[in-house]
Amino acid sequence: MTRVTVVATVRVDPNFRGTLILILFGVGVVAQVVAAGTRDSNGIAWAWGSAVTMGVHTARGALPLRDAHGRARSG
Repeated sequence: MTRVTVVATVRVDPNFRGTLILILFGVGVVAQVVAAGTRDSNGIAWAWGSAVTMGVHTARGALPLRDAHGRARSG
């Protein structure tokens, strides 16, 4: 008897992945600070900044880069 394994690959939109990372890391750090009871707003700011950076780098390439006037520029 031969066993066949089927692997389904799903292509997820880069914008969705970037937003998911932003929300998971951002909300996660706020929950961690509230649960610890530290009230460290500096830590929250750094973690949200890191979450935004990771989300942007994950979603990079989803849309062409544009300048302030809407003209496409080379990446």
